[in-house]
Order: sequence, then C-alpha cells, then structure tokens
Amino acid sequence: MGPHHSGDSSSHHHNQSMLRRRTLDGDDENSDDGGGNGGSNGVSDGRQGKRWSSSLLIPGLPDDIALSCLALARRSDHGSLACLNARFRSLIDSGYLYGLRRRMGVAEHWVYLVCDPRGWEAFDPGANRWMRLPRIPCDECFNHADKESLAVGPHLLVFGRELRDFAVWTYCSVGLGRGWSRNISASSSPYR
Repeated sequence: MGPHHSGDSSSHHHNQSMLRRRTLDGDDENSDDGGGNGGSNGVSDGRQGKRWSSSLLIPGLPDDIALSCLALARRSDHGSLACLNARFRSLIDSGYLYGLRRRMGVAEHWVYLVCDPRGWEAFDPGANRWMRLPRIPCDECFNHADKESLAVGPHLLVFGRELRDFAVWTYCSVGLGRGWSRNISASSSPYR
C-alpha cells in the first residue's frame, strides 16, 4: 500500500471528511445534514448552505494551537494584532496572551529611556523597534524633576516628585490597563 492509504476504507473516508471540515479559509464542509457545517457555530454565506466558521481564532487551526502561535508573537506586535479584528483586540485586551507567554517561558527584554520631558520610549531589541509611550499625565514639576525608574514584567514604574507630593506612575503595556496610572502617594500611605 502507498503512503496515502491506511488499508481501512472507512478510516480513509473519515480522515478525508475531517480534512474537509476545517480548511484554511475557515469553511466547514463536513455535514451530517448536507446543510453546511454540521454544527451550530458558523455564519451562512448564502451559497448553497455553506457556512463559515466564526468561532476559530485563526481559521484552520484549533484555538489552543492558534493561541500558542500568537503567544510567540513579539509583544511589540500586539498593537498590530489587536487591529486585525474584534476577537484579536479582545484577546490582547484581556491580558490572557501575556499570561500564556509567561507559562510558556517566553521572555522579552525591553529598554525604556526618557531623554526629555516629551516622554518615554521603549526599545524592543529582538525586533529592533522603537516605540514611543504615551505622555505621562503628570504635572510639569514631575516632568522636569529627577526620576528613578524600574521595569518589572509588563510594567514600568517611574518615581519622582510632583508639585505637592512624591509620586509613582506606572505604565502597563498589556491588557485593558495599557497606559499610565498614578499609584497612591507615598506620603498618604498608612505604612510610612
């Protein structure tokens, strides 16, 4: 027997049926009722009962494999991935992909720099890409004062002095919390 024959005719037909079920363009041709997808998740395209799967993250790949592939994408590409469609945006915004990257042991090292009051820049050496971070929504005193910084995971913490108090600003690069947020003031902390 050749390499494409299993020797069992019913097994061969079942395998062909499974291959037809998920094609690269996402249509599901395997059907028990002749109507299209044989399942309930899909959107009809109006052509002879064919249905297009809307449940797969990447058509043709099971979601667990698609997620593993997406977890290998550089963090600096997540913004571009989020622009592809609402499902990708939801995935990026959820922070799930970052957690999966951590569980898979995917690590990236970024360099954060601030050269003037206009703001911070991040450098992804793996992609050789510079990214400008949004401006910190702080007062002018903080902008011009001396600062210390620390990067931990997807967070950049910037310590400095505002007009009335010491301040800590945190930039988060993943999930819905992307952007700057002001931490509680050190002087108002009950633990000082």
